[in-house]
Amino acid sequence: MLLTIGEILHSLKITRSVQEQALALLRSVQAVENASTISDCLASVDLLTQDLMQEKYPACVVHFQYLRRLLVKNMPGLDEAPDSENRLAFNLLGDIEFELLKANQIRGSAYLSKPQKTALLKKLLQLKQQLEANNPAKRAE
Repeated sequence: MLLTIGEILHSLKITRSVQEQALALLRSVQAVENASTISDCLASVDLLTQDLMQEKYPACVVHFQYLRRLLVKNMPGLDEAPDSENRLAFNLLGDIEFELLKANQIRGSAYLSKPQKTALLKKLLQLKQQLEANNPAKRAE
């Protein structure tokens, strides 16, 4: 009977060890997925910046809405914490999208003025810096 109890305790110890290894592996896979998503977001910001410089406003809106969907899907607490950096990013996302939608509605040769474009570019670069700061790949270095 002592032998059976010993075998059961040994099995429990092995099960816990396997469970801990599985959790560690899952965390590393999630970190890689998060880094990949942030990389996709950074690439989208770069495309958006290029399109903005070339005054391709419809393309800007498309790239930004893709970026926003990625962020909201992969950063679920984005709009829930009013005092965190994530809340600032959400406000920044709303500001950028609003300005892009406004620019997209402009007809004829009345594009964004240079100061408007500069302000929008600064917001995009601020967003890019926040994404880079939250990149798990960078933190692992």
